Amino acid sequence: MGIIAKQSIKGSVYTYVGAVIGFANTVLLMPKLFSTEQVGLVNILVAIAIIYTQIASLGFPNVLSRVFPYFRNNTNGHNGMFALGMAVTLVGFLLTLGIFYVSKNYIVTSNAEKSGLLVENLHFIPQLILFTAFFTFLDSYAKALFDSVSGTALREVYSRILITGSILIFGADLVDFEEFVFIYILAYNSPAVILTLILMWRKQFKFTLPDKKLIAEHKREIIRVALYGIMSGFAGTAIVNIDTYMVTQYLGLSEAGIYAISFYFGTLIGLPARSLRKIGSIVLSEAWKRNDIPEIQKIYEKSTVTQLIIGLYLFLGIWANIDNIFSIIPDYAAGRYVIFFIGLGYVLDMAGGLSAMIMLTSRFYNLFSLLSLINVVFIAVSNMIFIPIFGLKGAAIASGLTLFVFSIIRFVFLNRKFGLQPYSFKHLKIIAFSAIIYLVIYFIPDISNSFIDIFVKGSLISLFFLIFVYNSKVSEDINSGIDAIKSKFFKK
Repeated sequence: MGIIAKQSIKGSVYTYVGAVIGFANTVLLMPKLFSTEQVGLVNILVAIAIIYTQIASLGFPNVLSRVFPYFRNNTNGHNGMFALGMAVTLVGFLLTLGIFYVSKNYIVTSNAEKSGLLVENLHFIPQLILFTAFFTFLDSYAKALFDSVSGTALREVYSRILITGSILIFGADLVDFEEFVFIYILAYNSPAVILTLILMWRKQFKFTLPDKKLIAEHKREIIRVALYGIMSGFAGTAIVNIDTYMVTQYLGLSEAGIYAISFYFGTLIGLPARSLRKIGSIVLSEAWKRNDIPEIQKIYEKSTVTQLIIGLYLFLGIWANIDNIFSIIPDYAAGRYVIFFIGLGYVLDMAGGLSAMIMLTSRFYNLFSLLSLINVVFIAVSNMIFIPIFGLKGAAIASGLTLFVFSIIRFVFLNRKFGLQPYSFKHLKIIAFSAIIYLVIYFIPDISNSFIDIFVKGSLISLFFLIFVYNSKVSEDINSGIDAIKSKFFKK
């Protein structure tokens, strides 16, 4: 099993342990203890901070993905790339802080009427930007050293455990809501501190002066990658978070709370792709350095198969239990089709495998960045069209449509420029079998207890997928993973 598969599997395990904790927080605890407006607040604070963070990073995570292979040298601190990244991130934060305070009046005036609670808590955003920016850099640096797991474990599991604690403290009436928000922000920011300590313990926290010769040699590319990285990073984050902000503006903070809870279910489907993309970007950079097109084609093909299987499995698992979900959180039932359209959009995006990373790590990364900006305009306009017509469902349609359209564009581009074509009869078999599984589950009688019904349907879907995937051998990586587990736990 290759490094992509190993780290992707480890990252996915942490991601889904975090997803279970996140499910408890988002679905079982917060809807019971907080109003929809309060739920909307904590989500919109993070969404706004993440968008600003992409400016604060000044594109340096993309520089690490693209250029780090040329600086890699453990004996001399990788020629000062760490120190350069820390300096760039600090400058970026100070710049972003100024932008935030300039734009603060607009945020206040545009949300004063429908989202007064947001206006009261804007003071938390600068510290969120600071810690998120440095975590983003440190995570990218660890990833460049072939560790895509530590950052995932900290963000997905550790911080969510702390958030669970803050929710329980609020539920026990030990703190009021304002104090809860402060503790929540501390929990969200903690991964940056822990990752710093991890890098220091590994002796990778080195402030070696940058190698002037190497910097001069790659100066033009570093600047170009950083500039386009700012555009693509901002665009990628805006695509994920802009709908939450626009729902807040058009419909109010309470509706944003409903949207955030429903959106969470849809994004569960796309979680495995995040782990795959993190380590995949570094391996693809090395392949582009060798101009190894056959290796890139192999990675591309495997990623589309694996991600389509996982995406459809999770989508069916959620949609087959949609009635059970809203019997548990009935106040959020207006988000039913938010889950459907967001989930379907992520399935279609995952079917594109590592197409985004292949394009981003190629010599056409600049075009990818421009395409990402067009993507932001597309989703913003789509939201302006669909939210007034369809409400919450309109924002989900806009997001799902955006994911689908730009996945198709990436496929066409890679096919025309490099002759890459990852699809085969395997993909049709996966889709056909998924449809059959859904029909079987659909006609199984419901069990009155929602939790038992979820367990039974989820178990059947898991069993059917496991049997199909392993026996059909459609995914080499998944079969290798299953064989590794079998050999470890069922030794003769």
